Amino acid sequence: MKNLIITVVLSILLYANTVLAATGNEGGGIGLIAKIFLAFFAAIIVFQLIPSLILFGSLIVAIFSRSPRKELTESESNTD
Repeated sequence: MKNLIITVVLSILLYANTVLAATGNEGGGIGLIAKIFLAFFAAIIVFQLIPSLILFGSLIVAIFSRSPRKELTESESNTD
């Protein structure tokens, strides 16, 4: 039993050395999943921005457009 434990610990230490050496060559960039995650939230923002710009444009048009004025009759102006 003692030999088995020593063998397992020794093999873990030997394989850990190659695993740690292999990870040193990686760059510090973000991965594919992180890019997909950021693209998803960017798409949400864009899809909410388009209707809001349309609504804002129609608000500006409604504010600055001239609407025909309704003339008050004498009975409407004398509301005592």
